[in-house]
Amino acid sequence: MLTPCTYRGRWGDEPGWRVLAWDDGPYPDDDIEWWTAEERRFVARLKDAYGVRHPSPPELGSLDGLLVDRTIEDVRESRMASFAHTPPRAQSAVVPRLLDHGPPSPSGQGEPITLTGLDDVDWSSLDHAYGSAEDTPDILRALAANDEDWSDAVHEYFSAIVHQGDVYSATERTIPFLVQIALSPSILPERRLELLQDLLYIASQNAWALSEPDGDSPGALTTRAVADAVPGLLALWQVSPQAHKARLLLLAAFNPSAATTHLKQFTDFRATLDGPSPTLDLALALITQDEPRAQDIALQTTTWDVRTPDYLAENLPLNARLINVLLHLAEDELG
Repeated sequence: MLTPCTYRGRWGDEPGWRVLAWDDGPYPDDDIEWWTAEERRFVARLKDAYGVRHPSPPELGSLDGLLVDRTIEDVRESRMASFAHTPPRAQSAVVPRLLDHGPPSPSGQGEPITLTGLDDVDWSSLDHAYGSAEDTPDILRALAANDEDWSDAVHEYFSAIVHQGDVYSATERTIPFLVQIALSPSILPERRLELLQDLLYIASQNAWALSEPDGDSPGALTTRAVADAVPGLLALWQVSPQAHKARLLLLAAFNPSAATTHLKQFTDFRATLDGPSPTLDLALALITQDEPRAQDIALQTTTWDVRTPDYLAENLPLNARLINVLLHLAEDELG
């Protein structure tokens, strides 16, 4: 078992200090995830305040000797004291919801959807993860086929057009066609929900672009393309089951000015859901551009969620940080 210890490291001929390892525990209670998250944040603050990254490759470093070696009992008192100002985890206000998805489709075969304007785009001048985007129309047509090969088409899209969160010059140009599919009366309901979730994911990768309207990177253009699509997508509200409405409400947070005409519908929908909902309450605060309330809701989540402090500490515009918190909360509450 590792015990709390510090080693001296050496890079070439330069002496230095390096914390190599320490033992886990003791902790104030059995919520190890909570306390280790606090430790990681503490170490990060130390690094930011005092740490430097040595330019030499790590393989040039060598262990120079053990400086401190103490048992768990030796450090118990000081470790407990270090947690004295950190309260235990609060009860989470996130309640996983089983929202109505509407009636299931009897099969995976739907009516094909015609995409307008697909051949008007010079796809060969754009790129995706594997080079030229000239095959992008085939990927979009496979989605629009709305048939039993839907999952394969989605996989292809998220392999080439959006790859592990990265977007490309072709990605922005595909957004209107994803929206056409989502708006089509022919799309199977579960696939529409999947597309709404996909649009949220794609837009969230570069949410900072909402605060920097002059950005022209593929990420900025893609996020703004999703935001621009929000008014059209909100036309689905009246015919949507609960699960779809929840995602439409989240999408509205990407374009508050376009969503204000639906505000009463949003608040009425929220009122139909019993109990706390940090996710939807944060979305409504973003839509109404009530920044103090949005910050307050996000900060409250840090009393029980180990990841929201990291989202809030990111070097991003405040609105982007709040959107990242929003979508993280949605994963737990909405699934």
